[in-house]
Amino acid sequence: MNELKFAYRRLLRSKGLNTIKVLSLGLGFAISFVMLAKVAFELSYDTVFTDADRIYHVKTLSETNGVENDYKSISGAVAPGMKAEIPQVELATRYTGISGGSKLYTDDKRGYNFDEAVLADEYFFEMFDQKILAGNPKEILTTALRCMVSDELAERLGGDVVGKTFVMQEYPDIKLTIGGVFEAFPANSSFDMDILISMTSIGKFTWDGSQNWLGNDRYRGYIKLAQGVEPADIKESIYKMQQKYQDIDSVNEKIGGYLTYVPSPLLDLHLSDKHLSTSILLIGIIGLVVLIMSILNYTLLRITSILNSSKTTAIMKSVGAERKDIQKSIITDTFVHLLLAVFVGIVFVVAFHKVFYQILQIRVSELISPTSILLGIVILIVTGFVISVGPGRIIASQPVISVMTNYKKTNRRWKLSLLFIESIGVTFLLCTVFFVHHQYNYSVRLDKGYNTDKVYYIPTSAIDSLGIKSITDILRDSPEVEVVSLGSTLPFHNQSGDNIFDPESGKDILHIKDFFWCDKYYLEALKIPIIEGEGYDTKPCHAKNMVISRSCAINLTKNMGWEDGVVGKEIYVTSHQNPVTIIGIFEDILAKLFTSAFPEKANIVMAGGAWYRYCEYMIIRMKTDTPQDLAKVEEIINRYSLFGDLELINATTSMIWQYDSIQNVGYYAIFGSVIALIIAIIGIIGYTEEEVTRRRKELAIRMVNGASRADVLRLFLTDYLKIGVPAVIAGLLLANYAIKTWMQEFSDHIEVSAFTLMLLGLGVLALTSLIMGVYCRITTSKNPIIYLAEE
Repeated sequence: MNELKFAYRRLLRSKGLNTIKVLSLGLGFAISFVMLAKVAFELSYDTVFTDADRIYHVKTLSETNGVENDYKSISGAVAPGMKAEIPQVELATRYTGISGGSKLYTDDKRGYNFDEAVLADEYFFEMFDQKILAGNPKEILTTALRCMVSDELAERLGGDVVGKTFVMQEYPDIKLTIGGVFEAFPANSSFDMDILISMTSIGKFTWDGSQNWLGNDRYRGYIKLAQGVEPADIKESIYKMQQKYQDIDSVNEKIGGYLTYVPSPLLDLHLSDKHLSTSILLIGIIGLVVLIMSILNYTLLRITSILNSSKTTAIMKSVGAERKDIQKSIITDTFVHLLLAVFVGIVFVVAFHKVFYQILQIRVSELISPTSILLGIVILIVTGFVISVGPGRIIASQPVISVMTNYKKTNRRWKLSLLFIESIGVTFLLCTVFFVHHQYNYSVRLDKGYNTDKVYYIPTSAIDSLGIKSITDILRDSPEVEVVSLGSTLPFHNQSGDNIFDPESGKDILHIKDFFWCDKYYLEALKIPIIEGEGYDTKPCHAKNMVISRSCAINLTKNMGWEDGVVGKEIYVTSHQNPVTIIGIFEDILAKLFTSAFPEKANIVMAGGAWYRYCEYMIIRMKTDTPQDLAKVEEIINRYSLFGDLELINATTSMIWQYDSIQNVGYYAIFGSVIALIIAIIGIIGYTEEEVTRRRKELAIRMVNGASRADVLRLFLTDYLKIGVPAVIAGLLLANYAIKTWMQEFSDHIEVSAFTLMLLGLGVLALTSLIMGVYCRITTSKNPIIYLAEE
């Protein structure tokens, strides 16, 4: 207890320096803990489920004409077929999405937002054992038009929801009855459903392919293997199942390759996205760099303050204090500083929790788990050991006579070593910020082949066919509107897959991304140019005419041997009214694909026909888009909408959302860099102050003999640059490797040039040298006679 009192007194004795030490350590703790807790959170995905290590996601693996395809979806009958045909499969379930999240409306016409709605079979909650708060899942998920909702949605709907009915905005004619409530899936699971509808209802929403063995592969399938069984153990059984139900040998011959199913561990599903896993690694590195820098900076300042008061320590020794007493005193001081730093870190996180939420996309409270708590304890123990035992041994081991007569000649290698590591960290983080931010801007501004300026859209599901026609007629006569179009999808939405095939052999020729149907104004609305043929400007816009992308045309020409081009040729496309005629080729556009993290060029086809049932979006290009103009358009639309609350969606905003993951990594880097820079500034100031104090007699003699402040500054900068230049080079090399690894998942990315790296390195050196120069000028402004007098 006495030691704590003495530590408190020592804390107050040097308020300024101790405040700086505690603040830098606390901010470092806050940023590094949040980042490392985020990494731990991402690594813990799906561990909440019982027997998660035995649950496998079933993927479709195929090869067509030498091109391998890896899909996360399967045909409807595959998962239950595995349960029926393979003894080692204990359980199987599947689901398919029907809404990525929109609004539902209760009987009183009130609207409520929800996240995702899926059709699921009766075994879903047996596989993924979320707590059931009301209802019998097996009964509900086998009864048509019955569903279960999450407790979060139930709370928004009023709490007691069993028996209530609602319709979804996309399906206004289908009334669903709530039969049960489940506890919402945790943030670290692969599921984000608010509504699970019985699989037996599928025919009400879409074509029923739930018993298909081939095609309509829209289902997510999961199986649970028996204890001790590995996926390789059932490979042969999967093949036999395919022989029995798919005549797989004939299928493989038809597609010119193979088709099989591969169980992939559920625990690996989240990190199977290479961009995500690389980003998590980068975030972890940033967190570790900030933590190491904060620890080293505190150690630098701590040792400096201890050495500056080493005569006091020597006096303590001379009156009987033992080595353990000195170490105990230092450890107690460190313990107090550590507690205060933790308090500062907590206050910082609480104060900026909204900022962290915007970056993390989850609440900070959701990062708190046994794993993150253990991580925090480990960080504190390691930090406490490094910042107390090291400095304690340094001062406790010094002989009294050495301290009393020669304490200013302390070896400064440790200070330069710490400064060296800090300089590496600052360089790495600042370079990361620059390139991540640059890549984000490059991706957003990249020419995507279409234009979203002043383009807005709405889903047409809440408007009947007559209403859609009325709206388009009125808007086309509106002076604020340039073009109105209808289409099945938009380039920044995930695109469905399809195949162009040979009708005689049935062999697939080319895998494509199918935009399905659009009207004659679609290309004009998005300003997608026709580069060959006539498009729908002069040709009839109906389902038998199709336009395709440049890439699709090139690959068709190659695969079909059409040396005279593809325009005017007939092709056969699954899901379409065959044959269809190619009437035009449009320039390649970047489209969002299920198989890639970011938009890419692809083989794209779109057929004509403003089929109101299948054109899910109304696309509106405005001449002017002031708030008044948009409000006028929304008023016209809501005259005919079923619920009267439709709002225009900004296409540019939706397009930019595709790159949010890049921006979030950039935010992490910015946070880390700001804290690291503050820590580095404190470290440079501490080093400069200690060097001025240690060499004050030398500096005074130099200045008395005519040395200018510039000469003194040159002396310090020369010493610093000896370690600063190699440190910056090391930081640049680390940043170069990390950024290039992170950028591997981008089809279009910026160049990480040696010249840019060199400029960034020079910038870091200039910044750190400026900080040292300014502080050195301040500390050497004293009269040199005062320095000599102090000696």
